[in-house]
Amino acid sequence: MLNGAMFKFAVNRQVLWPVVVHIPRDDGSGEGLEAQVKIRYRLLTQAELTARAREDLESARVVGGDQTVVEGLLAQISPERIEQRLQELKDRITGWEDFADEQGEPLPFTPENLAAVLDVPYLRGPIERGLVEASQGARAKNSSPGSAG
Repeated sequence: MLNGAMFKFAVNRQVLWPVVVHIPRDDGSGEGLEAQVKIRYRLLTQAELTARAREDLESARVVGGDQTVVEGLLAQISPERIEQRLQELKDRITGWEDFADEQGEPLPFTPENLAAVLDVPYLRGPIERGLVEASQGARAKNSSPGSAG
């Protein structure tokens, strides 16, 4: 029992997960501002997490020689792989909190706004990592940017 409550299992579980993003500042400092948003994800299954990890390992596998290294890195950023991961995010993100537009007004969650947010590299990487973290039930420590974003 968790705090006197029984664990409730749900097959297509969704969670609201905190995601920290680093926003570049426009002051010439080369520094960024840190902000936290909350993303509602439909979680990945263990099979999906395993397949995702296997794809990452396969594309990064080094069999021998510099050419293989380059091919592995190129596979991670192939247009097909980038589109696959983008579609996965669009399918798995069902809402958000703490997003505002340029005027400071709440940014509604719509397919168009989601596509615009996911087109910004400094947002997409942390949001993609958030999906994996939420699915595993733990925040990553010292994580590096996602392979496709």
